[in-house]
Amino acid sequence: MKETNAAVAKKPSIDLMVEEKNQQQQQQKTRQGDVTVVKIEAAIKALDHNIERLEAKLSFLIKSYDDPRTDLSDQYEKKIDTVKKEIEHAMEERRRLNR
Repeated sequence: MKETNAAVAKKPSIDLMVEEKNQQQQQQKTRQGDVTVVKIEAAIKALDHNIERLEAKLSFLIKSYDDPRTDLSDQYEKKIDTVKKEIEHAMEERRRLNR
């Protein structure tokens, strides 16, 4: 059987099918990349909030430690050191995500 010109025109060429498949894959990668960017931005925002909270906690501990009426200096020093380490860790994680 002979194919007519109309039938040939309706069949997509292999090149067009491959090109369309590549475009679909690229669009899917772009969407996945967009989702990744949104997740990273959300993680950075959460780390920023955590850093602010830890800095407020540190400020409170330092102010309490400076109070001459307190005799809990060792406990305060340990708490202050712990909070400082938590802040450093959160800031390092934020820097890592920001790259």
